[in-house]
Amino acid sequence: MKKIITIIPAVLAFFFAGCEAEQAPVQTAPEKVSKVFSVSMPDTRTTLDGLSVKWAAGDEINVIGINASNTVTEHTFTLTSGAGTSSAMFSGEVNSDETTFYAVYPNIAIDITKLTSNGRINLKNNLVSPRDAVKNGFDSAAAVMAAKDESGTLAFKHLMAYLKIKVGVEGVTSIKVTSSNCKGLNGKANITIPDMATVSVDGSTTYDISIASPTGPFEKDATYFIPVCVKASTLKTVTVEYTFSDAAVASIQTTKLNSTTLEAGKIYDLGTPPITKPTGPVVSLSKTSVADVEPDAASGLTIESAYVIANGSDADINVTTDGTVVTAASVSGGTVTYTVSENTGTARKGWIGLQTGTEEVKKIEINQKGSAAIVLTNITTTTTWGATFWGELYDAEGSSAVQKDFIVGNLGFVNGSGGSGFKFDKSKGQVQLAGTGVAGTKCCLQFKVGGPGKVTIECRSAGSSDRTLKVALGTTEKGSIAAPISSGDKNTDDVTISDAVAGDVVNIYSGGSGINIFTITWTPAS
Repeated sequence: MKKIITIIPAVLAFFFAGCEAEQAPVQTAPEKVSKVFSVSMPDTRTTLDGLSVKWAAGDEINVIGINASNTVTEHTFTLTSGAGTSSAMFSGEVNSDETTFYAVYPNIAIDITKLTSNGRINLKNNLVSPRDAVKNGFDSAAAVMAAKDESGTLAFKHLMAYLKIKVGVEGVTSIKVTSSNCKGLNGKANITIPDMATVSVDGSTTYDISIASPTGPFEKDATYFIPVCVKASTLKTVTVEYTFSDAAVASIQTTKLNSTTLEAGKIYDLGTPPITKPTGPVVSLSKTSVADVEPDAASGLTIESAYVIANGSDADINVTTDGTVVTAASVSGGTVTYTVSENTGTARKGWIGLQTGTEEVKKIEINQKGSAAIVLTNITTTTTWGATFWGELYDAEGSSAVQKDFIVGNLGFVNGSGGSGFKFDKSKGQVQLAGTGVAGTKCCLQFKVGGPGKVTIECRSAGSSDRTLKVALGTTEKGSIAAPISSGDKNTDDVTISDAVAGDVVNIYSGGSGINIFTITWTPAS
């Protein structure tokens, strides 16, 4: 018995030891190991002059490490020697299991998912402004380069091209360069592996370079270099725009880069753009609503609109409204808002006169329209709506699509539900029906007739395909007028409406997409 009693603890101990759960292996992070890269800068190449690139104290690069499992990790490496030269040493730590390395300068984060999914380094952030303006140089933080490790050496390649520009005027605080057909001037670069070539750029169509300090403008007669992204697309209609310290803006189009495809590491000379600072005040007008205006009992008219005058430079400017003069001294914060009172006597229109010194810049008539509903009246004489009429509406409404219902000049504009609106163009003397319409209810023009007659219309397609303008009496289509492609000649044609009676409404609308209308004439039957 003793033997049994004494052996049981040993047996139990062995039994319970065998029942203990197995412990999972402990996952440890990859060991960090120190690493040093020998790094070289490429030369910037141009037939105009050379612009060397040198490392600076405090420079950092983003070293991208990849292990056998295709796990990607970013590491910050810092300059340890070689400041002021084109060759240097960068030190930092990587994971011990990483065997392939790439690098990006400056230390910009990449989109790791793009590298693992399609083998491209995609910069995570846009190459955004503002950038410092560097006299006779460029902001190094914008000089983006990439490299692949070759036995401990990172030989960087340029991803950027450089625009050289000499500023020939005082007071410039920012420079903008745009191209009408290339989005590659600023954005996110995509870089192929392993040849490190820039394959595309995502981003905006413009690149801005501006001063870090608002008190430090570009120096007159000094040269600056603007780093821009490279994309396999030719530039056309390149515009250089200057903004001045008083908010004035001036620009010029240059042909120096027309049909040019930018190449990485090269400088393109824009010369000294012949831009001069505007001498007059910076003034803009925009329409605002007016409330609490007493209607004219005799004609059912009341003022519908007023304007805001923005005087950017607060120069000597007079704003006259119905005999009241508002001077620059009374402009608070560069903006003055006012309304037009109802005229007395026989005058039925208000007006705004905007003057600089003694020269009138703009005079805008404001119809005093009724608080009662404005309605169309029967047209009994030959009536034409043309360039002058569209120009007045452009002054009142601007160039953006007007998406509302309104009546002016005895012509109705019906945007309706889902209408694309009406666009006015003063320089071309036209109105555009911005989309497909429906007689009387959507994106159509209309007028009321006193009986039979003929409508004559001059029009053209707003696009690259032939389109059709339709004419209806009420909702019944009476005919159509061809609107040829936008690059072709205008077409003038007419539709006779012989069964109209007094009070009928003629509707004009597009059978599909935008159409530009230059003139509309209604001629009553004799």
